[in-house]
Parts: sequence; structure tokens; C-alpha cells
Amino acid sequence: MTLAEFGLEKYEGNDFYDISLVDGYNLPMKIEPIPGTFQTSPNGNQKYDCKAALCNHDMLSDCPNELKEVKNGHTVACLSACSKFHSQEYCCPNGSPFGSAKTCKASSYAHHFKERCPDAYSYAFDDEKSIFACRSGNGKTSGYITTFCP
Repeated sequence: MTLAEFGLEKYEGNDFYDISLVDGYNLPMKIEPIPGTFQTSPNGNQKYDCKAALCNHDMLSDCPNELKEVKNGHTVACLSACSKFHSQEYCCPNGSPFGSAKTCKASSYAHHFKERCPDAYSYAFDDEKSIFACRSGNGKTSGYITTFCP
């Protein structure tokens, strides 16, 4: 359920990457650019500029009861509100009253995820606080290490 998402050379040669909990959580994850394969942007001090994205909180241990996915007596995933309830309010699909950044708001469930994994996407329009970016450098293609259970 925890996703590593990459958009390579998507806009003006920049790569975009993130950890997404939009569908839910099942394991901790880290994405980090490989040193020497990227260059930072000219202003270079932004939080999301070629930094590691990390979600290392064990959300299975404190998942809200109504979002728990249980198999053989063990919590194996913490579903998102969208995955569990399938409502427009939580899923924010295009064409719905909630289908834009202006109308789709973080629910209490999304806040629960964001508090525990601040670098990760917690709902559909969590772009401002969740997208990391890098640009290839020194004639090389940017490289990334994705670590499960860091």
C-alpha cells in the first residue's frame, strides 16, 4: 500500500519523487538521491530539493481501528480513508465537487498519516508538502535508492 512514486525528467529536466500513503500504509520507506548523480536548484536550500523522503513510523501499531486491514489476527495494512470508505470527500476524484486542490481538504485521517510521516503524501492534493525534486547533474542521469523498512 505504501508507494514510491517517480516522475523522471518530467518538467524542465527535473525528476519528481514522493512516498504516497494515499492508498494506505503497510511498510516504512525511504527514497534518497544518490550523491553525485544530481544537482540542486539554484536556490538550493528548499526542504524538498534533492533531499531524502522518509516515512519510518510504524503506522500499523497506531492505525485507527476503522482503517485497519487485519489478516489472521494481525494488522497488515492501515488503509487510507479513500481506500476504506470510497467516498468522493476522501478520494477527491476529478469531476467531483472535491476534485480540485481548492475543494479537496485533508481529513482527520490524512492528518493522522501526515503527523506520523510528514514527508509522505497523505491525501490526493497534498502536493505542496510532499513532492521532492532533483535535476540530473554532471552529465549523469539522477539515481535514487529506495529502501523498504529503513
